[in-house]
Amino acid sequence: MRFGFKDIYSEALYKDCYAVFVVGPYGVFNNIVIDKFRALCEASQVVTDNLGIMEAFEDDNGSQEVSISNTLELNDFMVQVATPAIDGKWFCSVNLATLNKKQLNWVTNYVKDPSKNGVLCLWGMEFRDYKSWLSNKSLLTGLHTHLISLSFPYKTYLEEIVKDLFQAHHVSISPKALDLFIVRMSNSYDDYTRVIDKICTENLPNGYMTMDPEDLPEISYEMTLRSLKGIENFVVEDFLDFLTEPLGSDVPSGRKKIYRIMGYLLEEYGARKLVNVLKSRIDDIIEFRVAINKGYIPIMVNYNIEESKKLLGPDSPIAKKSDFQFKRLAQTASRTSLTDWVLMKLILSNVDKLNDNSYVKAIYALTSRSVLQVPMVNEAIGYDDTFDDELTFLDEIMYMDAEEFSEAVEAVNSGLKPEENIS
Repeated sequence: MRFGFKDIYSEALYKDCYAVFVVGPYGVFNNIVIDKFRALCEASQVVTDNLGIMEAFEDDNGSQEVSISNTLELNDFMVQVATPAIDGKWFCSVNLATLNKKQLNWVTNYVKDPSKNGVLCLWGMEFRDYKSWLSNKSLLTGLHTHLISLSFPYKTYLEEIVKDLFQAHHVSISPKALDLFIVRMSNSYDDYTRVIDKICTENLPNGYMTMDPEDLPEISYEMTLRSLKGIENFVVEDFLDFLTEPLGSDVPSGRKKIYRIMGYLLEEYGARKLVNVLKSRIDDIIEFRVAINKGYIPIMVNYNIEESKKLLGPDSPIAKKSDFQFKRLAQTASRTSLTDWVLMKLILSNVDKLNDNSYVKAIYALTSRSVLQVPMVNEAIGYDDTFDDELTFLDEIMYMDAEEFSEAVEAVNSGLKPEENIS
């Protein structure tokens, strides 16, 4: 059976499942599912060695209690799974990218009818590693073989995950601090564990993991803000959202957040790649904006995504987007007009492919377009060349007498083009 992000804590995913594919680009989410299956397979008892067989393995306190581990490497799992474990179930977690031909053949046959004696977790973070499994009949119809795709989380589920990650440190987090954490971390999901460790270490007493949770303070907004100082994570979608907010009439300031986001993305992608990524996103957004203008996608109200996709038709490229991407892009498209989105595309299309600086210039023009004067906008989209016009004007005045030159200067100061005032 197939599952999505909303099923990450669903009992249906874990009950009577003996083989599971856990796929998605973020290890932090994959590990939540894998660890849950591992815990379900753990032995429930601690064996006491009364015969002294394990004497050589005593710990420093002389204890001869032995915890049974049911976790196996794949080659061992292939052999042992036919026999029930003494306690619990056999467990194996393996990266799909590491399977050799023999192991792959075994897995292909095994997932058709997995043994109830164990749980085999097969995980992949790269699409090419699990692409072929997405259409596998065993995953579509099997009762005991599941696949869960953990690509992009909805905020509701993300909040629960963050709460659980803090609970693993025996502390809770306030709602305001939770919102701050999610916004500041953006989609750097794999950094969640490291940053949560940092927040707890900096704000809780030494040895807090051994203390009674009731004696520990709640992680507050102030604690979180202090520990997140200097940590900023942005994605292209953040930049697109801020592009829809006018800069105002003042001279653009480096203190404005959009410039911080732009600087972060330029460092992350490079100017050339960032322009290409933005153009691709804006092409999709223009399609969404057209659909909004035609009434296929409502805005500012709750709506049924499936109904909107039906109105668009099966051949529409945006109808093939996942529900999460569809809702996210539609929301972004609704933030400004179709004219503005087309203007953004024209700015990004006016680059010299042989000149890297032209890509940087296009991104700056894109960011500042709301405060640029018309001639500068025309130049940014390639409609006019202000620099060439100025050179032409300079060539003209080289051959003017003093009276003509005075008239030309007066014309420029009054906002007229020289040829409009000079006979």
